Amino acid sequence: MAKRHKKAKSRGPRRQTTLDLKTYLPTSRFKTGDLNVDGLPSPGLFVSRVKEVQRLIKNIQDWRGTVIEGGAGVGKTSYYMMAEEVLRQAFGDEMSFSSVGTFGANPSELVRLAADGWGVQINHGKPLEMIRGLEQKLDGKKKYVLFVDEGMDFDSLSKPARTQAAIILRTLINCRNKKTGRKLCVVVLAGLLGTLEKIGDTSPTLKRRFDCVKLAPLDAKETEAYVKTYLEPAGVDPRLISSKAAQEIHTQTNGIPGDINLKLLKILEHLPQKGPLPMVDDVFVKLALGIETVTGDPEYDSLSDHQKKILKKLAEFPDGALPSELAEALNKEHPEMKITRTSLSTTLKTRLLSGGWVDRKAEGDTYRYSLSSKAKSAMANA
Repeated sequence: MAKRHKKAKSRGPRRQTTLDLKTYLPTSRFKTGDLNVDGLPSPGLFVSRVKEVQRLIKNIQDWRGTVIEGGAGVGKTSYYMMAEEVLRQAFGDEMSFSSVGTFGANPSELVRLAADGWGVQINHGKPLEMIRGLEQKLDGKKKYVLFVDEGMDFDSLSKPARTQAAIILRTLINCRNKKTGRKLCVVVLAGLLGTLEKIGDTSPTLKRRFDCVKLAPLDAKETEAYVKTYLEPAGVDPRLISSKAAQEIHTQTNGIPGDINLKLLKILEHLPQKGPLPMVDDVFVKLALGIETVTGDPEYDSLSDHQKKILKKLAEFPDGALPSELAEALNKEHPEMKITRTSLSTTLKTRLLSGGWVDRKAEGDTYRYSLSSKAKSAMANA
């Protein structure tokens, strides 16, 4: 009797044990000409976390989920972006990536958003039915990577929503091609400290499917390397940045990359845009970060009524306020705003902080915001 041979299963994307990050990450674009602020890299892209990035890449190659934990601004998203950049270049069309922001109190939205990111059309319905629809439409020769950014803050979910989120994640991880039986999806979560433990409280079996990578703020030496590498593409020769300058930046930011980025942008504003650049020492840093440019009432008047209400309410907190505290106070006085902690955090970070209207200080897993001297002066003259 002739021997029957088993049909070989598709192995999916080829596996490489270790990828050389220098081969795939963007190289420096240093030039000796004038400042080029538009040439700045994405925040955090050059953080030296080689071992951690290689660990995340290996987890994705091995179909193992990862929870990236860390405080606010520590660089969880940028850390994932580095790994994705390497994998995109190494595997091309063999991998598909979907990034999902916070999905609020409705975990079922996670499935629809994931499918949209992968470019797959599925019928809307119950979450598990949608996942079954995904299994039928996903390409069995690809690996699908789902990144959930700031979407797994289990503290903000009700107990039923936590359970539903755990079921959805576990089902996504178990997605398989019907013909080959090969896995299809690997999940990466960016969460606050303790996220994996909270997942374990809800679903111990799900917790075992994830590796936990905890990101800490940069130390003084890492901050100096980060500062020099961040400014180099803008045209700032690293040799012009003294160690004392980097130490001063580290002192004022506690090594949190998100805060370092904001300080560096302020420093760039005070460097001459043409001609030779001065030495950036600790004195220069203190002057640049201590200067609050006030253009007068017109700039304040250009803010929206929504933003002005936030600033006026924040003025009532002399020691600053957490986004949750400020949202509660705003909704009490202005119920028509219907503001949430998430939407308020976005406004504070992307509008008011970048415009120099508020200052922030890390407090645990979040930030405490307060009025800047610029805002106080403008509001007093309004």
